[in-house]
Amino acid sequence: MRDTPVLIVEEQSVFRLSDYRPSDSISLGYRPHRRFVSIIQRYGPSITENRIGEALYAELLTQLRRLPGEGPKRVLVVGAGDAGAGITGLRQAADMLVLETDVYFAGTVFVIADGHDLPLRDGSVDAVVLQAVLEHVADPVRCVEEAYRVLREGGLIYAESPFMYPVHLGAYDFHRFSLIGHRRLFSQFKEVRIGVGAGAGTALALAFRSFLLSLSAVKSYQSIIRLLTPFLVFWLKYFDRATATKPHASDYACTTYFLGSKDTMRMTDAEIIGTYRKLR
Repeated sequence: MRDTPVLIVEEQSVFRLSDYRPSDSISLGYRPHRRFVSIIQRYGPSITENRIGEALYAELLTQLRRLPGEGPKRVLVVGAGDAGAGITGLRQAADMLVLETDVYFAGTVFVIADGHDLPLRDGSVDAVVLQAVLEHVADPVRCVEEAYRVLREGGLIYAESPFMYPVHLGAYDFHRFSLIGHRRLFSQFKEVRIGVGAGAGTALALAFRSFLLSLSAVKSYQSIIRLLTPFLVFWLKYFDRATATKPHASDYACTTYFLGSKDTMRMTDAEIIGTYRKLR
């Protein structure tokens, strides 16, 4: 990590080069936990379940392999410090060249870069991944425009973003996207797949935990709630398997996703609204 290049444009970023010391890194709110807490969090039940990450990465790989051109396909992963659900297949694919970036040092991060100003040439990559990223950027429109810029003609984009999801990463959490709002971000992309990631069951479990957390700011109380709540409500996420594919499910989604390809035409707002109506 000491040799990881830091390519931050200070004038256009909330981060500063002075934040990046060889022995340190920006944590974005992450803090180490005591050992027994870490064990419980690692082996206890989880409130959330990503049902579609693995399938969407498989679809992304299929679409990439259909693109013309020799040699490995080049995939840019923005926000790769916290590995996205399902990404293992992409990382292990021998015919893919994966460049992982983030704004803090992590084991898989090859370059420190801000998604608002990607240090890549126009049309230089075959795919861009923005999994659980757009809620954490100050200007998601600009980040999507940057992704569009660095993508080759017909290049692919995969994004997954929260809708009904509590604030996480504190001050670095800016946005939420309904399915239609998410689709509008990618109006210059042709749709391959769009839909609900985590559904209303997960949203309800997270909302219940948020309610309990809101009752007191005492750190010991907060820690206890975070540790015990999953044992009480983890089963709610399994309702997503039955409900997330329903026509109206996107109105109550915890997360939504978009998989598409770079297009030369931009969808109009009227056309985007029409895509929502088709789901009713």
